[in-house]
Amino acid sequence: MGVPNIFSLPENLDSTAVVFIGNPTKHDQLFNPFLGFINNIHSGVIWSVGISNNKSDQNRRESEKKYVRAAPPTDLNKNTEWFMYPGVWTAYILIVFFSWLMVLSLFGISPGTAWTVVHLTHFFVTYHFFHWKKGTPFADDQGIYNGLTWWEQMDNGKQLTPNRKFLTAVPVLLYLIASHTTHYQNPMMFFNTIVVSVLVIAKFPNMHKVRIFGINADH
Repeated sequence: MGVPNIFSLPENLDSTAVVFIGNPTKHDQLFNPFLGFINNIHSGVIWSVGISNNKSDQNRRESEKKYVRAAPPTDLNKNTEWFMYPGVWTAYILIVFFSWLMVLSLFGISPGTAWTVVHLTHFFVTYHFFHWKKGTPFADDQGIYNGLTWWEQMDNGKQLTPNRKFLTAVPVLLYLIASHTTHYQNPMMFFNTIVVSVLVIAKFPNMHKVRIFGINADH
């Protein structure tokens, strides 16, 4: 039996490629052990490289999930970031409720009148600190918020956020409670309606950075 001519290749194929292509049969490997040995090594290298590449791709995807997709902070303003803390909404409501209990206990007035007092007090406090007072008490912001109220700084100026909706709902709820417990009678009804109108209008998105008649504007 003669030895097969393994170097009989097409003219357009480089003879050096015979080591890396083809699938030699057992008959060929028997008469050419060197060719079979080289092909086995080549297959093992390709298999090892493939596993290494798969592991590298998997590690890269895991790294991207950990670092690239991390969400940036929503608010870096120290003057407003405290309102992002968990439990702030609950604490806010509890402060309002215990304020009503305090007014009711100290002044000995009716529950409806106490709710009206709390509603009016809430208006004056929040309007001053949220819609009138400008800037921040911190020097590291380099004065970039000097012309903005606390409400305009909150959530980086984004409108209709959950925090803004909550702070809009609170005075409306106080208005409804105060009006109902006073049986919609004047003058309580008149005062409650005025303050809730002013406070809610100041929170409208269309009123962002608006100064009516130039009141509280920078000159």
